[in-house]
Amino acid sequence: LVRHLPPLENVQRDEIRFPKDVDQLKRIVHIFQQYQQDHYWHVLAIFIAGYLYKQTFSIPGSVFTNISAGAVFGLWRGFLLTCTLSACGATSCFLLSKFVTKVIITHYFPGKMKQLKEKV
Repeated sequence: LVRHLPPLENVQRDEIRFPKDVDQLKRIVHIFQQYQQDHYWHVLAIFIAGYLYKQTFSIPGSVFTNISAGAVFGLWRGFLLTCTLSACGATSCFLLSKFVTKVIITHYFPGKMKQLKEKV
């Protein structure tokens, strides 16, 4: 998705990274707000993909993504977006662990799984 985005200015591209303080967060949000005016659907698609990725694989940082959603998309649109994506990401995480991870762990650690089932 990122490769097909319309280009950013070099100054803006250098600013985009995980923020370490509130000032960096403000600059990043400002860049995304400007970029969103011309490329709304691109920003939305990237946000959805990133949020689902973070939720599906339980990567920390949802506070940052929730704040970013409200700042970039507005309070109510960001709220609805994060609620929906949190539910979808949690469902994806559950399904991934139930159908994929269980098979892998059972295959590679059969003794440990047997001990765990006996204890439960």
